[in-house]
Amino acid sequence: MYRIYSTTRCPYCKSAKNYLDVRNLSYEEIIIDSQEVMDQLSEELGYTPLTVPQIFHGAVHIGGYDDLRATLK
Repeated sequence: MYRIYSTTRCPYCKSAKNYLDVRNLSYEEIIIDSQEVMDQLSEELGYTPLTVPQIFHGAVHIGGYDDLRATLK
């Protein structure tokens, strides 16, 4: 299963979710709407990301939307 850290206004986040939907791949979306969620993401990555989406497949960090497309190509 994929996990997508996103924001509600991010067009790349929407594109990533659509990309997974078209391929019938399941995902969990985590909206970054608080400092607590950002701290959780930063702790998992080991740094604070500057962009969204941040996408994981299981425990493996894929990266952003372009990285997701390259991975599933």
